[in-house]
Amino acid sequence: MNDKKILLLTGRSFNGARSRKPVIELLLKKGYQVIIGANSEAVYDDEIRQSGAKFIDISFYRHGIKIFQDIQTILKVKKLIRTQKPKLVHAFNPKPIFIAGFVAYLTKVDKFCVTITGLGAIGNKGLSSIIIKLAYKLALHKADLVILENKHDLDFVLQNKITQKNKCRVQIASGVDVAAYNEVLTEKNNDVIIFAFASRLVWNKGIKELLSTAKRLHSEYGKQVEFIIAGDLEEEHPNGVPRDYIENAHKEGYINYLGRISSKEIPSFLQQSDVVVLPSYREGFSKILMEGAAAGKALISADIPGCREIVNHEITGLLVPPRDETALYNACKTLINNPSRIISYGKASRKHAIQDFDISVTAPKTLTCYREIGLQISDT
Repeated sequence: MNDKKILLLTGRSFNGARSRKPVIELLLKKGYQVIIGANSEAVYDDEIRQSGAKFIDISFYRHGIKIFQDIQTILKVKKLIRTQKPKLVHAFNPKPIFIAGFVAYLTKVDKFCVTITGLGAIGNKGLSSIIIKLAYKLALHKADLVILENKHDLDFVLQNKITQKNKCRVQIASGVDVAAYNEVLTEKNNDVIIFAFASRLVWNKGIKELLSTAKRLHSEYGKQVEFIIAGDLEEEHPNGVPRDYIENAHKEGYINYLGRISSKEIPSFLQQSDVVVLPSYREGFSKILMEGAAAGKALISADIPGCREIVNHEITGLLVPPRDETALYNACKTLINNPSRIISYGKASRKHAIQDFDISVTAPKTLTCYREIGLQISDT
């Protein structure tokens, strides 16, 4: 067993480069070897390697069950753990959690930690929800520690007897490097109000409500209002937004779709905007809202767990009921007609980010969790 080696398993290298980066960098500074296992995405693979961590391509099928591919992935993760002998395996996102949990029944895993970054479809009714709950129960049975990002998710897993309370901790899994946004705090010099959205393009991110709002406001305000959208099209995902839906909106001119952007491009992307919008139906703890706060932007979000902890209503932004197109439209229009509130909300957001979301606050808490399960990590 290598006491200075940690294996992080996540669904995409995008997650490793963007959401896990603060913890990776802190572990590297403390002399640990960090291995990231994830689905390969070239630009993000390179970001991980540039950070000093080792990247290994692991094909986690993220859109359900593919028996043959899942078996291959189980065998690859098992071999990786046996050959690398990490002191800790830390799994994020559903499929890596299920795979790592299953592997823990097949081979010795010294310490096993799980972070649930949002419960997704587990709260739905039907057979799929039952299967997902069972998969979580089996995986988390082998876990030494279960990290959840909000109290709502903690209550859910305990009420459904998915894991034991003594294993659980509630904390932000990622955080944001607030200092990286210092140079984008300058006020814009034009009169166009720009709303920014950056996330995966799946329906449960509130895409339908977002584009409906953008279309209505474009018809009312024309070029005085703009919606810029960045994110991956995930057409293979059962909840994925069709390419034509986004491209047609772009052609009609009521959104400006920029496609995928790297984590390094997020600050400059947000610099263009006045307001960050996320009408999502469910979140663990929204990364883009934390980044928007760090950039000093006003925020508009659905009033759901994982977002309401970031958006203080009428202080840092506005909260609206999820799946409510009219409420989202009215919130955007409120800020268009009251630009002074955009400025005041943005300043309050920045202060909130510095106090609660900066990596200097969030990353050390993850290492504290590691210490709780026996890792000898220095405090200095």
